[in-house]
Amino acid sequence: MSERKAYPSDVSDDEWAFVAPYLTLMTEDVPQREYPLREVLNGLRYVVRGGIPWRMLPNDLPPWHTVYQQTQRWLKAGVFEAMVHDLREVLRLPRRWVVERSFGWAARFRRLARDYERLPETLKGLHFLAFALLMAHRFVQLMAYVL
Repeated sequence: MSERKAYPSDVSDDEWAFVAPYLTLMTEDVPQREYPLREVLNGLRYVVRGGIPWRMLPNDLPPWHTVYQQTQRWLKAGVFEAMVHDLREVLRLPRRWVVERSFGWAARFRRLARDYERLPETLKGLHFLAFALLMAHRFVQLMAYVL
């Protein structure tokens, strides 16, 4: 895959270093893997941040069906729930802050809830995904400040 211009939704190097161990359900050298996991995650973040349908992914990201299928595997494996759990433990955020931020996020992504309101498991998984990505970004910011 050739170099492409970065999107604002792309995962940073520090965020990738944190989330990669959660997302790697098999080794990187598995022959059936056609696209790097980081690019698949970038595609997923593009969908979540933009609130767009899967089929509207830009052509320079992996195909929508690849991103969708991998997302389903991650949701089924519970990787985003594990990520959120571990980030909560590391950050030890007061519950009030977590709840306030969650409601702020939910208001921002109302379209996502409308699209999947008939699929509660998918909705739950995508909420965990978005929350995990927001928390990972905050974690990286805090660690840069501490170090």
